Formats: sequence, structure tokens, C-alpha cells
Amino acid sequence: MKIRYRTSLALFFLMVPLLFVSLTIYNSRGCDQLVIDSYEVHGSIDIPEIISADCQFDESNQVRITTFKLRNSLKSKSFRKINAGDAFKELKAIHLLDTRHIPDDQQVLIHTGKSYTNEFTFIYDPASKMLIAEIRY
Repeated sequence: MKIRYRTSLALFFLMVPLLFVSLTIYNSRGCDQLVIDSYEVHGSIDIPEIISADCQFDESNQVRITTFKLRNSLKSKSFRKINAGDAFKELKAIHLLDTRHIPDDQQVLIHTGKSYTNEFTFIYDPASKMLIAEIRY
């Protein structure tokens, strides 16, 4: 009986911090903390090592958009091909980005989705290893 009680108590104390960290990552909105982790959780993708990142948060519209320059290629199984011009129309915070380096007629990869609390869009240019990630809260 004591062993079962101790095991249950130990599991409880292990699960509480894990739940707290998971919810912190999931609910992270601004650009101050856990930006990569929250994109990975929301979009179910694995963002490889980055060279640089530029994050912008539009508080009035509750949209965070980040441009990542990746060191390695992104695994893009859940992405589909689309013209960059059409992909950019999916972004709500496009006004926060400089997209001149990707021509509108260039083929890029896009991954979109939504949950009960947010929507996300990922646009990946394999040629430049540039990833644009947006979450709308």
C-alpha cells in the first residue's frame, strides 16, 4: 500500500512541472521567450538549427510572425508546393515582413492549420532555407 501511494505521489510531482512547461510553451505569444518551441508545438514540425531569426508581434491583431534563416533543410513532409505570391496571401501579418528576396512566381512550400485557439501558416523556401512562420491567436 505504501509503495503504491509513493509511486502515485511521485508521478504527480513529476507531471505537474511537465504540464506547466507544456502550457507555457503552448501559450507563449510574444517574441520574448520560447518562440521556436511554440511554433514547433502548434505546427507539429521540427525546426532545425537556425542561423538567424527576426520575430514581430502585432498585439492589436494578436499575430506573431517570424522569419528564420535555417542552417539545414527543413523536413517538409506536411508541406505542399505553391507560388510564393499565393502563399503570402495566407499571411495576416505580411505587412511586418520584407518579402522582396522571394519572387512572387517562385515555388515555395506551405503548411497551414488551425486548432481551437489559433491558426498557423509556415512558408518555406528550400532554395534559400528561409522559413516564415505565423501564428494567429
